[in-house]
Amino acid sequence: MTNPAPATDIRFPSPDGLPADYKDLLIRMLSIQSRIESEYMFAPDRTLIKPLALAPTAEDKAEYAAFWSDEVRHASYWMKLLADLGVNVDAGFMATPMPIYIFEMRDQAEDWLEYGLFSFFADRQGAYMGYEWVGCSYEPLARIAERVHQEEVGHAALGYRFIRRYLKREGDRGRDLLLKHLAKWYPAGLDMFDAAVIDRRAGGRGVFLDFFAAAVIDRCEEVAAAGVDIVAATTIDRRAVGRAAVADIFDAAAIDRRADGRAAGVDV
Repeated sequence: MTNPAPATDIRFPSPDGLPADYKDLLIRMLSIQSRIESEYMFAPDRTLIKPLALAPTAEDKAEYAAFWSDEVRHASYWMKLLADLGVNVDAGFMATPMPIYIFEMRDQAEDWLEYGLFSFFADRQGAYMGYEWVGCSYEPLARIAERVHQEEVGHAALGYRFIRRYLKREGDRGRDLLLKHLAKWYPAGLDMFDAAVIDRRAGGRGVFLDFFAAAVIDRCEEVAAAGVDIVAATTIDRRAVGRAAVADIFDAAAIDRRADGRAAGVDV
Protein backbone atom coordinates (compact mmCIF):
# COMPACT_ATOMS: atom_id res chain seq x y z
CA MET A 1 0.00 0.00 0.00
CA THR A 2 1.27 3.42 -0.88
CA ASN A 3 1.27 5.83 2.02
CA PRO A 4 -1.49 8.45 1.77
CA ALA A 5 -0.46 11.99 1.00
CA PRO A 6 -0.96 14.40 3.89
CA ALA A 7 -4.41 15.97 3.70
CA THR A 8 -3.13 19.27 5.01
CA ASP A 9 0.13 21.11 5.60
CA ILE A 10 -0.92 21.87 9.17
CA ARG A 11 1.23 20.05 11.73
CA PHE A 12 1.03 19.77 15.50
CA PRO A 13 4.37 18.68 16.94
CA SER A 14 3.10 18.28 20.51
CA PRO A 15 -0.10 18.43 22.61
CA ASP A 16 0.56 22.09 23.34
CA GLY A 17 -1.77 24.52 21.60
CA LEU A 18 -4.09 21.98 19.99
CA PRO A 19 -7.46 23.42 18.91
CA ALA A 20 -10.14 22.26 21.35
CA ASP A 21 -12.21 20.33 18.80
CA TYR A 22 -9.12 18.68 17.35
CA LYS A 23 -7.94 17.64 20.82
CA ASP A 24 -11.33 16.24 21.78
CA LEU A 25 -11.51 14.16 18.60
CA LEU A 26 -7.92 12.96 19.03
CA ILE A 27 -8.60 11.87 22.61
CA ARG A 28 -11.75 10.07 21.54
CA MET A 29 -9.97 8.20 18.76
CA LEU A 30 -6.98 7.24 20.90
CA SER A 31 -9.24 6.22 23.79
CA ILE A 32 -11.10 3.77 21.58
CA GLN A 33 -7.83 2.32 20.35
CA SER A 34 -6.36 2.16 23.83
CA ARG A 35 -9.44 0.56 25.35
CA ILE A 36 -9.23 -2.17 22.71
CA GLU A 37 -5.52 -2.90 22.73
CA SER A 38 -4.78 -2.31 26.40
CA GLU A 39 -6.75 -5.50 27.06
CA TYR A 40 -3.63 -7.35 25.99
CA MET A 41 -1.60 -5.65 28.70
CA PHE A 42 -4.19 -5.63 31.48
CA ALA A 43 -5.80 -9.03 30.89
CA PRO A 44 -3.16 -11.60 29.88
CA ASP A 45 -5.32 -14.38 31.32
CA ARG A 46 -7.86 -13.78 28.55
CA THR A 47 -5.60 -12.49 25.78
CA LEU A 48 -2.54 -14.74 26.17
CA ILE A 49 -2.97 -17.71 28.51
CA LYS A 50 -6.33 -18.90 27.11
CA PRO A 51 -5.43 -18.70 23.40
CA LEU A 52 -2.05 -20.33 24.00
CA ALA A 53 -3.86 -23.22 25.64
CA LEU A 54 -6.11 -23.58 22.58
CA ALA A 55 -3.37 -23.22 19.97
CA PRO A 56 -2.92 -26.71 18.49
CA THR A 57 0.73 -26.56 17.40
CA ALA A 58 4.01 -25.12 18.60
CA GLU A 59 4.09 -22.93 15.48
CA ASP A 60 0.67 -21.49 16.28
CA LYS A 61 1.67 -20.85 19.89
CA ALA A 62 4.91 -19.08 18.94
CA GLU A 63 3.23 -16.89 16.32
CA TYR A 64 0.39 -15.97 18.67
CA ALA A 65 2.84 -15.03 21.43
CA ALA A 66 4.67 -12.71 19.02
CA PHE A 67 1.33 -11.17 17.97
CA TRP A 68 0.42 -10.62 21.65
CA SER A 69 3.75 -8.89 22.25
CA ASP A 70 3.07 -6.52 19.35
CA GLU A 71 -0.33 -5.63 20.77
CA VAL A 72 1.11 -4.95 24.23
CA ARG A 73 3.62 -2.60 22.65
CA HIS A 74 0.81 -0.88 20.73
CA ALA A 75 -1.02 -0.45 24.01
CA SER A 76 2.03 1.32 25.43
CA TYR A 77 1.94 3.76 22.51
CA TRP A 78 -1.68 4.73 23.15
CA MET A 79 -1.04 5.05 26.89
CA LYS A 80 1.83 7.47 26.30
CA LEU A 81 -0.07 9.51 23.73
CA LEU A 82 -3.11 9.76 26.01
CA ALA A 83 -1.01 10.60 29.06
CA ASP A 84 0.48 13.53 27.15
CA LEU A 85 -3.10 14.65 26.47
CA GLY A 86 -4.08 14.38 30.15
CA VAL A 87 -5.83 10.98 30.07
CA ASN A 88 -4.66 8.18 32.35
CA VAL A 89 -5.20 4.60 31.17
CA ASP A 90 -5.88 2.93 34.51
CA ALA A 91 -8.35 0.48 36.04
CA GLY A 92 -11.13 3.05 35.81
CA PHE A 93 -10.43 3.66 32.14
CA MET A 94 -10.42 -0.08 31.48
CA ALA A 95 -13.76 -0.50 33.30
CA THR A 96 -15.52 1.48 30.55
CA PRO A 97 -17.47 -0.58 27.99
CA MET A 98 -15.58 -2.16 25.12
CA PRO A 99 -16.33 0.13 22.15
CA ILE A 100 -16.41 -2.62 19.48
CA TYR A 101 -18.10 -5.90 20.33
CA ILE A 102 -15.97 -8.14 18.14
CA PHE A 103 -13.27 -7.87 20.82
CA GLU A 104 -15.63 -9.32 23.40
CA MET A 105 -16.34 -12.14 20.96
CA ARG A 106 -12.61 -12.87 20.97
CA ASP A 107 -12.70 -13.50 24.71
CA GLN A 108 -15.63 -15.89 24.24
CA ALA A 109 -13.88 -17.93 21.55
CA GLU A 110 -14.29 -21.68 22.04
CA ASP A 111 -11.66 -23.00 19.64
CA TRP A 112 -8.53 -22.00 17.76
CA LEU A 113 -10.34 -21.36 14.49
CA GLU A 114 -12.24 -18.50 16.13
CA TYR A 115 -8.97 -16.81 17.05
CA GLY A 116 -7.94 -17.03 13.42
CA LEU A 117 -11.21 -15.44 12.34
CA PHE A 118 -10.80 -12.69 14.93
CA SER A 119 -7.41 -11.67 13.57
CA PHE A 120 -8.57 -12.09 9.99
CA PHE A 121 -11.40 -9.58 10.47
CA ALA A 122 -10.51 -7.34 13.44
CA ASP A 123 -6.83 -6.82 12.70
CA ARG A 124 -7.59 -6.08 9.07
CA GLN A 125 -9.74 -3.19 10.22
CA GLY A 126 -6.84 -2.14 12.45
CA ALA A 127 -4.63 -2.09 9.35
CA TYR A 128 -7.08 0.27 7.62
CA MET A 129 -7.00 2.64 10.59
CA GLY A 130 -3.22 2.52 10.84
CA TYR A 131 -2.99 3.37 7.15
CA GLU A 132 -5.10 6.48 7.70
CA TRP A 133 -2.75 7.67 10.48
CA VAL A 134 0.36 7.60 8.30
CA GLY A 135 1.32 11.21 7.61
CA CYS A 136 -1.38 12.59 9.93
CA SER A 137 -1.19 16.13 11.27
CA TYR A 138 -0.53 15.09 14.90
CA GLU A 139 3.16 14.31 14.70
CA PRO A 140 3.48 12.15 17.85
CA LEU A 141 0.95 9.76 16.28
CA ALA A 142 2.44 10.07 12.79
CA ARG A 143 5.83 8.94 14.12
CA ILE A 144 4.51 5.51 15.11
CA ALA A 145 1.77 5.11 12.51
CA GLU A 146 3.78 3.34 9.82
CA ARG A 147 5.02 0.67 12.23
CA VAL A 148 1.53 0.11 13.65
CA HIS A 149 0.05 -0.12 10.16
CA GLN A 150 2.60 -2.66 8.95
CA GLU A 151 2.21 -4.79 12.07
CA GLU A 152 -1.58 -4.80 11.81
CA VAL A 153 -1.33 -5.91 8.17
CA GLY A 154 0.87 -8.71 9.45
CA HIS A 155 -1.68 -9.60 12.13
CA ALA A 156 -4.45 -9.92 9.56
CA ALA A 157 -2.18 -12.18 7.51
CA LEU A 158 -1.52 -14.17 10.68
CA GLY A 159 -5.24 -14.80 11.05
CA TYR A 160 -5.31 -16.13 7.50
CA ARG A 161 -2.39 -18.47 8.24
CA PHE A 162 -4.08 -19.78 11.38
CA ILE A 163 -7.23 -20.53 9.38
CA ARG A 164 -5.39 -22.09 6.45
CA ARG A 165 -3.29 -24.38 8.65
CA TYR A 166 -6.38 -25.41 10.59
CA LEU A 167 -8.22 -26.35 7.42
CA LYS A 168 -5.25 -28.34 6.13
CA ARG A 169 -5.16 -30.35 9.36
CA GLU A 170 -8.89 -30.86 9.81
CA GLY A 171 -10.17 -31.21 6.25
CA ASP A 172 -13.96 -31.41 5.90
CA ARG A 173 -14.47 -31.10 9.65
CA GLY A 174 -12.55 -27.82 9.63
CA ARG A 175 -14.50 -26.54 6.63
CA ASP A 176 -17.82 -27.29 8.33
CA LEU A 177 -16.68 -25.57 11.51
CA LEU A 178 -15.51 -22.53 9.55
CA LEU A 179 -18.88 -22.18 7.84
CA LYS A 180 -20.58 -22.40 11.23
CA HIS A 181 -18.33 -19.74 12.77
CA LEU A 182 -18.61 -17.38 9.78
CA ALA A 183 -22.32 -17.00 10.56
CA LYS A 184 -21.32 -14.80 13.51
CA TRP A 185 -17.82 -13.57 12.65
CA TYR A 186 -18.63 -12.26 9.17
CA PRO A 187 -21.45 -9.92 10.37
CA ALA A 188 -19.22 -8.79 13.25
CA GLY A 189 -16.54 -7.91 10.71
CA LEU A 190 -19.05 -5.86 8.75
CA ASP A 191 -20.17 -4.06 11.88
CA MET A 192 -16.68 -2.67 12.43
CA PHE A 193 -17.37 -0.25 9.58
CA ASP A 194 -19.65 2.73 9.93
CA ALA A 195 -23.22 2.33 8.69
CA ALA A 196 -22.73 5.31 6.39
CA VAL A 197 -20.06 3.37 4.53
CA ILE A 198 -21.82 0.03 4.35
CA ASP A 199 -24.94 -0.36 2.23
CA ARG A 200 -26.97 -2.48 4.63
CA ARG A 201 -29.75 -2.84 2.08
CA ALA A 202 -27.40 -5.26 0.30
CA GLY A 203 -26.11 -6.70 3.56
CA GLY A 204 -23.01 -4.58 3.17
CA ARG A 205 -21.28 -7.42 1.42
CA GLY A 206 -20.32 -5.79 -1.86
CA VAL A 207 -18.80 -2.76 -0.17
CA PHE A 208 -17.04 -4.90 2.41
CA LEU A 209 -15.44 -7.06 -0.25
CA ASP A 210 -14.30 -3.91 -2.01
CA PHE A 211 -12.31 -3.07 1.12
CA PHE A 212 -10.59 -6.43 0.67
CA ALA A 213 -10.28 -6.49 -3.06
CA ALA A 214 -9.67 -3.01 -4.41
CA ALA A 215 -6.84 -0.59 -3.82
CA VAL A 216 -7.31 -0.51 -0.05
CA ILE A 217 -5.03 -3.50 0.27
CA ASP A 218 -1.89 -3.85 -1.80
CA ARG A 219 -2.18 -7.17 -3.58
CA CYS A 220 1.49 -7.74 -2.94
CA GLU A 221 0.64 -8.21 0.74
CA GLU A 222 0.22 -11.82 1.83
CA VAL A 223 -3.25 -11.06 3.07
CA ALA A 224 -4.58 -9.78 -0.24
CA ALA A 225 -6.29 -12.19 -2.62
CA ALA A 226 -6.62 -14.93 -0.03
CA GLY A 227 -8.60 -12.56 2.12
CA VAL A 228 -11.23 -12.21 -0.56
CA ASP A 229 -11.41 -15.93 -1.15
CA ILE A 230 -12.15 -16.91 2.41
CA VAL A 231 -15.26 -14.78 2.32
CA ALA A 232 -16.35 -15.17 -1.28
CA ALA A 233 -15.80 -18.90 -1.53
CA THR A 234 -17.93 -19.87 1.45
CA THR A 235 -21.37 -19.55 -0.16
CA ILE A 236 -22.14 -16.24 1.58
CA ASP A 237 -24.80 -14.75 -0.67
CA ARG A 238 -22.82 -14.68 -3.89
CA ARG A 239 -25.63 -12.77 -5.61
CA ALA A 240 -25.22 -9.87 -3.19
CA VAL A 241 -21.45 -9.99 -3.52
CA GLY A 242 -21.78 -9.67 -7.27
CA ARG A 243 -18.47 -11.30 -8.18
CA ALA A 244 -17.37 -14.91 -8.52
CA ALA A 245 -14.25 -16.10 -6.74
CA VAL A 246 -12.12 -18.21 -9.02
CA ALA A 247 -9.94 -19.60 -6.25
CA ASP A 248 -11.29 -21.71 -3.41
CA ILE A 249 -9.34 -21.43 -0.20
CA PHE A 250 -10.43 -24.92 0.78
CA ASP A 251 -9.02 -26.53 -2.37
CA ALA A 252 -5.28 -26.99 -2.15
CA ALA A 253 -5.13 -27.19 -5.94
CA ALA A 254 -6.33 -23.57 -6.15
CA ILE A 255 -3.46 -22.24 -4.07
CA ASP A 256 -0.66 -20.68 -6.07
CA ARG A 257 2.35 -21.90 -4.12
CA ARG A 258 4.67 -19.93 -6.35
CA ALA A 259 3.07 -16.83 -4.81
CA ASP A 260 3.87 -18.01 -1.28
CA GLY A 261 0.55 -19.68 -0.75
CA ARG A 262 -1.64 -16.74 -1.71
CA ALA A 263 -4.90 -17.74 -3.36
CA ALA A 264 -4.74 -17.16 -7.08
CA GLY A 265 -7.19 -15.86 -9.61
CA VAL A 266 -9.56 -13.48 -7.79
CA ASP A 267 -10.64 -10.87 -10.28
CA VAL A 268 -11.27 -7.42 -8.83
